[in-house]
Amino acid sequence: MSDHVALWTHLANPADGNALRRLLDRISLPPRTFVWIAAEASVARALRDDLTARGHPKEWLKAAGYWIAGQADGSAKDL
Repeated sequence: MSDHVALWTHLANPADGNALRRLLDRISLPPRTFVWIAAEASVARALRDDLTARGHPKEWLKAAGYWIAGQADGSAKDL
């Protein structure tokens, strides 16, 4: 049995991170949990900030903005 868990959700508006932020609020992260976030840049940044505000170590977190709302071919891979 694997200790890995992946959570997926569908968003009607992928540039609105409120649904993801509410989902994240309901998740308890055990120590040494690596979190990988791939989303619209402002959403990825907000989720990263929420996690670090909760005390999640930055070295156990990767957030990447794979697109920027309103910009063609925009990305922010290293947030």
